[in-house]
Amino acid sequence: MTSYIHQDFADLLCDEYGQLLQQPIPISSWLFPGAVVRHAAFGSRTKFEVTPEEALVLVFAPVACWYFLLPTDQNNAYYRYVLVIPEIYDLAAYAEFSWQFRDSSYENFWCASFWDGGLKFLSLQEKYNSTTTAYARRCQIYLFGKADWSPQQIVRLGTEILEVTVETISCYQLSCASFPRNAVLGKDEKFYIAVSRIRGKIADNLARKLPWWINLFQNDDFKNLSGELRFVKEALLNMIDKTHWDNEAQKLFIKACHEALRRIYAKLYGRASEEEYVQIEHRNIRIRSEVRRCKNAIMFREFLSGFFSEAGQVPTLQNHWEELLPIITGEVDWKLTRDLLLLALASYKKKTTSENKKGPENKDSKVLESNQEIIAPVD
Repeated sequence: MTSYIHQDFADLLCDEYGQLLQQPIPISSWLFPGAVVRHAAFGSRTKFEVTPEEALVLVFAPVACWYFLLPTDQNNAYYRYVLVIPEIYDLAAYAEFSWQFRDSSYENFWCASFWDGGLKFLSLQEKYNSTTTAYARRCQIYLFGKADWSPQQIVRLGTEILEVTVETISCYQLSCASFPRNAVLGKDEKFYIAVSRIRGKIADNLARKLPWWINLFQNDDFKNLSGELRFVKEALLNMIDKTHWDNEAQKLFIKACHEALRRIYAKLYGRASEEEYVQIEHRNIRIRSEVRRCKNAIMFREFLSGFFSEAGQVPTLQNHWEELLPIITGEVDWKLTRDLLLLALASYKKKTTSENKKGPENKDSKVLESNQEIIAPVD
């Protein structure tokens, strides 16, 4: 880089004697992202103007801001960009932290979702920052990309304010430690960055102050997530085990579902021949489909009754039925219970072959092979 536009911007701020101008000056999107003329026919009326003092601050703003790249997906053919503007309390300490952060791995500058960019910044600053007064608990997030109505230019697509608690950051950091890191994948000299979309959805929930597991496997996003689900069972189990649950009965419900699935599959293994084990995996898919087809509390309650009846005796359900009764009967929101059941299905891990040498589930080794991690993280 031999030059950049900020170098000569001082000429627009001052008069011939080097004094700041007294009247407002126009600015464009390179100085303030999103500050574009709204209508070409009325440029003078729809342009952005600020005082010279404000423009001077904007010249230095990029040094303090953070930028993340969102990968393309089925819904977005173009790359999108996330700009994070932190709320800084200690400028000197923040500047020291920034140098350390900017020297970190490439993967820190890719995010899985809009909110993931903001949470990634707020989370990483604690890793690289030794001064608690420099922690920013609040930031603004801007999303930029190509809109359908204006594919020739990159425009501002969304603006949000993110404010987090210590608990939110702790849960987000656990998700980053549990799920695969961003990785470089490619073939024939064509490379791309693979990110965890499930981690992105968890970040979206946390930023909106929702439970991390809510709406995680809904129909709209399931196709995008289905390819990743095979490799993240351990990650989901780690999140279930180590996150704080405001309602402990929800965690018990997931445990009861795992026990029910184990008993259902055990019965199938006992009756299946070598050629029929693929049907066992189909049974898991069918259960998930039946859950997602439940459109109201009555349908879902009927499904749960049949599900636990098919399993038979479920120890957790028997020992904690009073705690689980409001969840199962729908006294709480049945959609929350449905999300918990979908989480249980996604996180259910079949026993290893060594654990099943004496039992009928040992023949599921072919299915187990597909659950092994195949994406190696790149530092």
